[in-house]
Amino acid sequence: MASVSNINEGKKRTLLEAIASDEPTLWLELADGGDRIPAHRDLLSLACSCVKGLPPGDIWCLKGLTVEGSPVSRAVVVAWIQVVYGLSPAAYDCDGGGSDGSGDGSGGGAEQHADAICLLLFADAVGSNSRVMRGCFSAQFDSIHVDLGGERVELQLDGRGYFVLDKSSLVESTMTGDRQMPLSASALAAVQEVGPKAAAQLEPILYLAYHLGLEELQEKLHAVMFGNALFSNSIFSEDVVPSILTDRVMAAAPKAQLRDAWWEHITSQACLAVSHTELFGHLKAEDSSPILTEVVLGMPLLGTPAGTKVLLRIDLRDGTIKRGLTGPTFLSCSLVVGNV
Repeated sequence: MASVSNINEGKKRTLLEAIASDEPTLWLELADGGDRIPAHRDLLSLACSCVKGLPPGDIWCLKGLTVEGSPVSRAVVVAWIQVVYGLSPAAYDCDGGGSDGSGDGSGGGAEQHADAICLLLFADAVGSNSRVMRGCFSAQFDSIHVDLGGERVELQLDGRGYFVLDKSSLVESTMTGDRQMPLSASALAAVQEVGPKAAAQLEPILYLAYHLGLEELQEKLHAVMFGNALFSNSIFSEDVVPSILTDRVMAAAPKAQLRDAWWEHITSQACLAVSHTELFGHLKAEDSSPILTEVVLGMPLLGTPAGTKVLLRIDLRDGTIKRGLTGPTFLSCSLVVGNV
């Protein structure tokens, strides 16, 4: 393969322009009838089993490949090529743009995630290796955007929680505090819609994470659900949860995870049954008040990075750990009885 180290001479070129001028050895044909997409066969074959198994020649025909029921788009293929080349030791130094009309990536949240999902499905369909699969979702699902009364509201997917306060305001919560999100009057009037609309975007992402075995993405989404399960008035109420954990999501979930979850459900019932009730009776007077302690998070929690100092209240009466002096956020205690 020809050298790709020095391509910036004068005007900065796009990735496809750089490949086309660097003696491409493979041309990708799409169903849209547009120009063929240039690439290097040796490089793609290292990342993709389909290319590795192609017969001799310089054509890779993708005209018959469909994603989500439609022919794979040029934007998706170009995005995949960018990921492959970006992970290569011979990565191009280019502006990341494209001469294919793929856009500037400024679309709405739902549309952006739809493109990211199509990218993952295409990458899986052509047999991309794990590094490429990881590159296809890395930084793609950092947040979602929901439309509330005509206002685009961003919700972070880093594990922080969101809840509706007094049915009239949206609060963002981390282990270090709460923040009432600034919303217009029209958005506040539609704040009850935030849960169902967020769930509609999370469901296909979670399904894909399970279906393709993307463990990092699974953990990310599990943290999101955990962070929002801490609040009685969470945007993901009991009525909304089935919209996330649909039949297809549960069918795709790893069987080992389902087994572990069911076992945890059975063994934790004793703690769940006494939530917000007297867990230990006949406490000494000096032990009946919550215990204040400052801890350092050993792992990310509720959108708060590891290493952050957090003030907690441990309440032996109801088995809860509450955040700060007056914060409503609580975590269920795991109690161990017997020898440890």
